[in-house]
Amino acid sequence: MSKTRILLVIAIVLLAVVVIVLSLQKFSVSEKSQLQSLSRVDTTSTGSVISISNSKLKLGEIFVISATMNGAAAQKVVIKIDGAVAQTCEEAVKECVLNVGPFEKKDIGKHTYAVDITTARGAVESYAGEFTVSAETADAQFVEGTSGAGAIPPKNIPAVSPPTVPATPITPVVIKMEVDKIMTSGEPTEVGQVFSTTLYMKYVAPIERIVGFVDGNKFKTCENTYVCGLVLGPMNYADIGKHVYRFDITAKSGESMSVSGTFTVQALASPVQPLAPVDAIAPTVQIVASQSTAFANTTVSFKATADDSSGIKKIAIAFGNQIVKECFGVKECNYVAGPFSGITQEIKYIFGATAIDIVGNSFSTAAQYLTVKPAAQIVEPTVSFDTPDEAIQESKSTTFTMIVSPGSKQLDYVNCVVAGQVVKTCSGNCSVNLGPFTPWAGTVIKYYAKAYFTDGTTKLSAEKSLSIVDEILPTINVNFSPNQRSMYAYEQAQIASFVDAQGLEIFSHDIYVNDVVKKSCTQSICVYGDRADIMLGFQPKINAKMTFYSKVSLSNGQTVTSATGSITVKPGQAAQ
Repeated sequence: MSKTRILLVIAIVLLAVVVIVLSLQKFSVSEKSQLQSLSRVDTTSTGSVISISNSKLKLGEIFVISATMNGAAAQKVVIKIDGAVAQTCEEAVKECVLNVGPFEKKDIGKHTYAVDITTARGAVESYAGEFTVSAETADAQFVEGTSGAGAIPPKNIPAVSPPTVPATPITPVVIKMEVDKIMTSGEPTEVGQVFSTTLYMKYVAPIERIVGFVDGNKFKTCENTYVCGLVLGPMNYADIGKHVYRFDITAKSGESMSVSGTFTVQALASPVQPLAPVDAIAPTVQIVASQSTAFANTTVSFKATADDSSGIKKIAIAFGNQIVKECFGVKECNYVAGPFSGITQEIKYIFGATAIDIVGNSFSTAAQYLTVKPAAQIVEPTVSFDTPDEAIQESKSTTFTMIVSPGSKQLDYVNCVVAGQVVKTCSGNCSVNLGPFTPWAGTVIKYYAKAYFTDGTTKLSAEKSLSIVDEILPTINVNFSPNQRSMYAYEQAQIASFVDAQGLEIFSHDIYVNDVVKKSCTQSICVYGDRADIMLGFQPKINAKMTFYSKVSLSNGQTVTSATGSITVKPGQAAQ
């Protein structure tokens, strides 16, 4: 072989090597990171699997974390990076995945990740760990981005920095719909029988709508449910032959799919009664609470109702992650929760209900929540009803005062009761003046107040007593001399007044003539005498009438007046 040919072969070989190397370098760091298999797997207490790609990463690489539910779908999964929410998956979650990166120089150092999983029953379990980004570069073609933001999202901003090197776009995680099962009443279906088929979707992706078709014709539409059933029949001879049923399912994400099957209708094999159709439809069930928010010192009532064509076998009520009540053979089940002990801060309790029909089909309500707050501080009401007197004379009066404080309640009205009688009704603080108490003289009367509140409760004041003193009234008598019907103006006359003060001190004892005081005394006997015309205060020209009486004022404040007498005074004097 000539020297020239040998050199040509060597050149071709070197060129091929260069092409291969350049082709390999075309894979971006992001693509290589996405091809990495998850290197670490951990399992939570409920069997959920937490997987991460690697805990030690280089510049330009991507950190991948995923949470996979092995059992029932979770209500929600939240993934946090360095304490900030970076990914949230909700509604029947079976898997939640987060890609963070590619990493830049600003991301160098130790970082934390956390996964919070809210289970189907409402319990929350958390898993946390760490990963480190070193200063090493994963690929020679890595170029740091110009944004300067770094790949790790800042705290409180749940976002991932955009890649700073060319990379294959990360395909968003889309939860695919999955069929759980299709139940039918069996094959073939004879004339006179009913054919039924029910589609059960898995609880992995929220369903917008399920439309059922028979032989290409729309038969039924089911919305916002994972179960949809078709019941056809009873069949007649015109239906003999093969038929096609189909379910078109549309998820809330816009994804759609179809499933179909066939069934055959044939003539009666023998003249016997058609078999009863098989119940493949799950029962309906719902639960309602008397309130959505309650205080710890109160109770809350729950009522679950269910129905099914074959009958209800059992209704179970779940509260706070456990079955608290089961009812058998009825369509309604009731449960009362509370009062709630140990509540020091607001807490949410999950609740729901499950119904099972006679043939074993079951269905559960969606999870609902009851918020319970610490018991409110209760201030008891107070009522007082009082008078300053402990005893009072029967002729006197006194003032009763009522004071009410409703506390935590709302006042409706207050009745003030004295001697068994409602003497006043008030809507707040009030007073009432009562007396005299003559009908109760010599007795002790009771008095109190009773407050009524809008919640139906009442509150009594302390019952107290008031003594009514039986009074012995003083007496007074007045005498006129001479004891006759008339007299002459110049004749002498005398008025005498006598008082029985019943032991009381006499402040004044006065004798009145024609309503004018003519004599004042302080003794029990008071006497006034003079000529009749002087008593009158004038010389009568014609017959004049003179009236007289006496009045006494005593130390107890009483004033007693005698009866009034009168005599006719004639002008002049009697004939000699």
